[in-house]
Amino acid sequence: MKIDIPKPALTAIKLIEANNHEAYIVGGFVRDNLLGIKSNDCDITSSARPEEILNIFKDFKCYKTGIKHGTVLVIIDDSPLEITTYRIENEYKDFRHPSSVTYVNDLKSDLARRDFTINAFAYHPDKGVIDYFDGFADLENNLIRCINDPYQRFTEDALRILRALRFSSTYDFQIDKETKKAIIENYELLANISQERITEEWLKTLSGKNAKKIILEYQDLWLFLFHELLSYHEEWVDQLGKSLYEQCSDIEIKVAVFLYVMYRNDIKKFDCLLNRLRLKRKMIMNIKTILSLSTFEIGNRVDIKKRLKYVDESLLIKVIRFKFVLNMMDSKTMEDIIDTIHSITSSNEVYKPSHLAIKGNEVMENFKIDNSKIKDILDFLLDKVIEGSITNNKKELLSYAKMIIDDKVLKI
Repeated sequence: MKIDIPKPALTAIKLIEANNHEAYIVGGFVRDNLLGIKSNDCDITSSARPEEILNIFKDFKCYKTGIKHGTVLVIIDDSPLEITTYRIENEYKDFRHPSSVTYVNDLKSDLARRDFTINAFAYHPDKGVIDYFDGFADLENNLIRCINDPYQRFTEDALRILRALRFSSTYDFQIDKETKKAIIENYELLANISQERITEEWLKTLSGKNAKKIILEYQDLWLFLFHELLSYHEEWVDQLGKSLYEQCSDIEIKVAVFLYVMYRNDIKKFDCLLNRLRLKRKMIMNIKTILSLSTFEIGNRVDIKKRLKYVDESLLIKVIRFKFVLNMMDSKTMEDIIDTIHSITSSNEVYKPSHLAIKGNEVMENFKIDNSKIKDILDFLLDKVIEGSITNNKKELLSYAKMIIDDKVLKI
């Protein structure tokens, strides 16, 4: 099978071979192209030692950050390429990283150290696909299978356990019987893996089309990782599966649905878990907003504009989609509300404090009000404009502001 290789990778292979060394493309690039999935993320393995790679590419920008384990990062036509020397990995010291590597001279030994058969392909523009471990057969049979002994693979690097689940979810592949048995018997080794790496694999697993099955089949593993869960009910997972994987593609909505369904709206556990997962701050804030706003009715134009006061358009749409996937509204209602949101934000309607005809400094100057009270006054005025009680006219707004200050409508 012929695979189109990005020009920078082809340049690298030709240069290495011109210096009497072997070079092949390996890893996910080959796998994905064999599956018909477009990929440009190439890694290269070579018989050349790191110092030889540095010499071969002396006219290019090179980085030695991975040189301890045989990897040199080379920049060709602004594209980064990782070029790694054929190697075997010596004893693993922490269930994640080898204590050292030994360089070897043959491609097969290098490919044998990899995790799964479908990740152990090599490709050469003239020689085609190299498959020493029946990866082709496993691709055809939609199977995730460890190379050689799965127990050894997982005790070497426990993160491979979650990678197996992620690949199964992403590609809708089954997990080989022996590989599955080794996962079930070794998942507690994940205690040795950093939370950041666990979260990264979990998010990718949630995004896959086979995620519902993975959540159901590996319940003890998920209970181990999400220890805040005191129980695990199959009906919850059924709801989770339907919600996440048939109607939703946004990862923030997926995480929000996972929390809502599996933790049954226990806010304290939401906060605890979101912080422990080491998610990006913006993602945490967005998920919290989705969960908190989902409890409010969002139906008419006034409701929508009040939600848009302090939430941007894209996030409010996520709230609406969240409510839809959890059957809080039907598809027509969802589409109608989203259309209304677009209509409001694309017009000159007033829905944010900055849209008011008066500014905070004008209220402060006119009424000698402390700066800390201005936000409450503007927020109150904005609600009245949104509700249609007053118009967005400077004179009318100042008059109404005076009334609420004089009558102590607000605690100011």
